[in-house]
Amino acid sequence: ARKARGNALFGDKRFRGAAEEYGAALDILESRGLVDAKICSNRAACFINLKQPVPAATDARRAVAADPAWWKGHLYLGQALLALLNASSHGACSANAERAEQALRALDACLACATLPAEKRPLVLRYKELATAKIYEMTGSDCVLQ
Repeated sequence: ARKARGNALFGDKRFRGAAEEYGAALDILESRGLVDAKICSNRAACFINLKQPVPAATDARRAVAADPAWWKGHLYLGQALLALLNASSHGACSANAERAEQALRALDACLACATLPAEKRPLVLRYKELATAKIYEMTGSDCVLQ
């Protein structure tokens, strides 16, 4: 029921309310020792839309850990990490370079998922281009990628 309410709120672009409903659903599952990758990725999508990349990345990582074959977990992780890069004022520091590489790895993992719909592939490739551009932007300075 909480997931369904979250889905309805998300469909109405009421992302804060949707995140709360998904959170309540996750709490119920956690109390039973369970995690649902789709609910985690749904809440990650809410946080991305709310411009909150840190909790988005956390939930996306949980989604990937719960179901590595679920493409949306990887996509939202890549998006959240790119949003963190864009919000950072640290330029080409090693933490940002690592974040860019993590985003690229997440997007590559998304592309490798059998569950990725063909019509979503161009979107993932666009985010991959953005991550690659960030890496090139950073390696043109003092930053050394490991």
